[in-house]
Amino acid sequence: MSQGNRDQNIPALIAALLITIALAGGAYWFLGRPLLRQFSNSPAPSSTPDSTNSPTPSPAPQARDSLNSLDDLDTSLPNPAVLTIDGSVTLVALVKQFQLAYTQVNPNIPTTYGVPAGQPNGSNAGLQHLLNDEVVMAFSSRPLTAEERQAGLQAIPFARDALAVVVGQTNPFNDSLTLSQLQQIFQGQLTNWSELGGPNAPIRVINRAADSGTHSLFKDLVLLGQDFAPDGPTFTTLTQGMKPLQCCEPWKPMALATAPCSKWSINLPSRSCPSREPCPLMQKRYARAPIPLAG
Repeated sequence: MSQGNRDQNIPALIAALLITIALAGGAYWFLGRPLLRQFSNSPAPSSTPDSTNSPTPSPAPQARDSLNSLDDLDTSLPNPAVLTIDGSVTLVALVKQFQLAYTQVNPNIPTTYGVPAGQPNGSNAGLQHLLNDEVVMAFSSRPLTAEERQAGLQAIPFARDALAVVVGQTNPFNDSLTLSQLQQIFQGQLTNWSELGGPNAPIRVINRAADSGTHSLFKDLVLLGQDFAPDGPTFTTLTQGMKPLQCCEPWKPMALATAPCSKWSINLPSRSCPSREPCPLMQKRYARAPIPLAG
């Protein structure tokens, strides 16, 4: 990301990191028959080779971060007695809809989300549980790492979401911020609103849990891979026992500026669906499953 892009204004106020899930087109495609069929008892359709492909064997699965289409999904694994799933905490509502739809297709196969059931552990832990054969599927907010691809995981992008940074409605700060200032806030270099032209009051930051895919995405896009500030009196990182912020009504919504006169808005209270690309803090959502290994 260039410095010029990082200095594009964000007319927003900072205090907490939330996520708005792109349920519009992505969720419908995810819950449609094709994906459910791939995990159902019905026979999987045979893939038709692309005429543009060379006759040489396709690349090894570990060389690909995600599948090009559902037809690329390997369905040779037998159906499980229980479809066990773990992964992203922010996808709970969407996964529940997937479980309901899956049960309609496979009424004899129960589903669970989380380890133990009902307690999803976040993207990173969910992927580790998948690698450890503790679950059959995992949902995450980030792409696969090189190690995860090498271990034989395959990913299906099924939706897009956007990150939103918001503040309490009573916060009097109404100026703009740059991505550079946002980085400094989450790294503890800017700690008072007066440093940004606001009132003389501490900036209290609530950060997503370290094992969250949202945490990883924000770290990559805003902090450029650098570390967050350590926890302290004005900086709190959510942990496993803390409930993520899900109700947006107490917070001020924000807009991200992608150009000096163009703003990409997120109407948080109405749970709008960001289905466009201009948002600088955008990420795909993935469903993941292991690749059966030969031999």
